[in-house]
Amino acid sequence: MVDFHTHIIPAIDDGAKTAEDSIHLLKSLKDLGMTQVVLSPHYYPAQEKIQDFISRRDASCKILAEKLEKSNESFPKLHLASEVYLEPIIFNNEDLTPLTVDMSGKFMLTELLYEKEFTNSTEAMIRQLVYSYNLVPILAHIDRYPFLMKEKNLYHLLEMGCVAQINLSSLTNFFQRKKLFKYLEKGYIGVIGSDIHNKSYFENVKAGLSYLREDDIEYITDVSKGILKKVKKDSDDNYPEIVVD
Repeated sequence: MVDFHTHIIPAIDDGAKTAEDSIHLLKSLKDLGMTQVVLSPHYYPAQEKIQDFISRRDASCKILAEKLEKSNESFPKLHLASEVYLEPIIFNNEDLTPLTVDMSGKFMLTELLYEKEFTNSTEAMIRQLVYSYNLVPILAHIDRYPFLMKEKNLYHLLEMGCVAQINLSSLTNFFQRKKLFKYLEKGYIGVIGSDIHNKSYFENVKAGLSYLREDDIEYITDVSKGILKKVKKDSDDNYPEIVVD
């Protein structure tokens, strides 16, 4: 399986604080059956320039990479990304490639403003990512947004070319699980994520994963690996060092 949403890189956001924390979280995800993990620290465009964020991310990744190299254990394959908070100021940048999965310039984990209704401004920003930047937004934790739990809104964005990601912990809620299973049956959910920040998340992630059916896991894994395969093909020389085969 592929975990497409984590906060494991040390000391960069509200996730892992140290490299030791990162190692512990990676071990936990490996125990759950994750063979590949996307590292996606928060990026808030209004708070920081892309270049400054990337510099911080690279420095933290270097610390993590050194810790991994010293370990005699095997870990999931790691992919570098970011969870980008979608706000108008992001479009002051001509190039968002450094924020995309493995710097492919294609897939970008995108966090939306929390809204009860699907607003024109949110739709306009997503359209701009798709049609002006030629990106595929991976919509982070759609289970958190009331307007994305309305099928017509989610379907509209999927038709536009977006990919939907759900947090595994959301499956522990009976009512959300019922709705998300319908989405899974219709092929609306492309990728899953633990959204893990620290060890306190683990039990809910594990519990949520237990509800996934074998067919669901197989489908999501195929979609996830297909995305990562395309990412590697498109990345070329930009493929980051943190990724280890």
